This record gives sequence, structure tokens and C-alpha cells, in this order.
Amino acid sequence: MRRPFDPRLEFALDRQSRGAAVAFGSAADAGEVTVIAKVKNLDAWMKRTDVRHGVIIPLPDESSNIVTARVPVARLEKLHNSDDILSIEAARPLRPELARTATDIRAVAPSNDQRYRADGVVVGIVDIGCDFAHRNFVDGKGNSVIAEIWDQDGPVDPTEAQNIPEGRVYSRSEIEAALATSSPYDTLGYGPEVDQPPTSIGSHGTHVMDIACGTGIGTKVPGIAPGAEVVFVDVAINDIAWSGEEVLDYSFWGFGYSP
Repeated sequence: MRRPFDPRLEFALDRQSRGAAVAFGSAADAGEVTVIAKVKNLDAWMKRTDVRHGVIIPLPDESSNIVTARVPVARLEKLHNSDDILSIEAARPLRPELARTATDIRAVAPSNDQRYRADGVVVGIVDIGCDFAHRNFVDGKGNSVIAEIWDQDGPVDPTEAQNIPEGRVYSRSEIEAALATSSPYDTLGYGPEVDQPPTSIGSHGTHVMDIACGTGIGTKVPGIAPGAEVVFVDVAINDIAWSGEEVLDYSFWGFGYSP
């Protein structure tokens, strides 16, 4: 039995047959769709000249690979029927859905009710990028919810080198003093307007922190545990390969990335 055709790809074929414009995916040109496919013969896939190749993601069992590509709509049916392609689907649009977090993890929805707050709880986050000046991490009185930030890529404080030999730790008092100025990132010496790429693109940690315990002051959507304080470890990433084949040889171990 043949595998079912992805409805989004069928829609693209229908639009093209009626002479309507087709372009699915942010990178797709007119008459193209961006697809994600599972292929069992990577060599055969890479030799195809009827697609514009994208990313290759090897699967653990080594029997197949996940690939992305930009494909002319006219070639979709042939690709779908190819024995080397196990599945092919149109790329899906991404949308921010922070408001759905509590529902998706079956947590009690955050509210102003004290029973659903996390005062006295400390949340530890090990990630990349902590936007300490965002309104969702400052309460209504201007106090930061962040107790400490350990920036492993930061300059070592000579007075603390014995205790903290790698990077720099910023205390709540230092963070709040910076928040009281017109240039908090420059004052603290840390943050998205201070760090250079690739660190400056590290918004993942900020997103995770907001889901966990953001106040909701800026976005009207509080985190799962409003009232908790945060200890944030911004891991060292100065040895990361951000392009080329070496990217796949790095793993996240908590104190940076190691081969």
C-alpha cells in the first residue's frame, strides 16, 4: 500500500494546476515548496538534480537520514513515489505559543492566587543567553527575579579567581544596580547588547527562563512557577563550531560544549 500524500503537498499541487501562486516555506521561491523527508539512500538523494538540497540529519540506527530541500511543485509526485524516499512532508510554519505551555504540560494555569506561586523556590537553568533586563524577569517593584548569573564566557574577576576560575558571576545586587541605569547591559558588562555573535543570538535560555518562572509583566503570560528566583549558568560557547561538518561533533554537557 502506498503511503498517504501529505495534504499540504496536495494543496500545492492543486494550486499549481489552477495557475495559482505556490511558495511554501520562508526560503522557497515561486513554484517551490520546502520539504522535510526521510530517505534510506542518502547517496541517491544527494545525486538528485531536481531539488535544492538543505540540511542532512543522520538517524541513530544509520538506516536512514532526515533531509530538507526546496522542491519544484512539478517534481513532488515523482519524489513521493520514489522507493528511496520513505516519507516526504511540507515544512510547517512555526509560531510562538508560550501561552499554551501550562496546558501542554498539564500544569495548573498560573494566576495571581498565592496557592499557585513558587515563592521561596530556586530554579537552576543551564543554557545560552539570559536577558536579565527583560520586563518578565523584573517584578513590579523593580527587583530582579535572578539571584545570580554565571557567565562562563565572561572575564574572570581577579578577586574571585580562586573560587570562580572560569568566567564571571554577577550577583543580584549587581544586576539590580545595572537595572537602575539607562544602559543595564553596558553597566553590568553582560547581555544581548554587549555579547558578540554567536553569543548575542543565544535567546534560548531567555525563552526557557520565561516559560519556567517569568513574571508575565511584559507579555501578560506568566511562567509555570511565578515567584521563583533563578540561578542562571550561561555556558561557555567560545569553542563551538557554528558551521561546517564539525557542528555535528559537539554535544551539550552542562558546562559548555565538548566533542
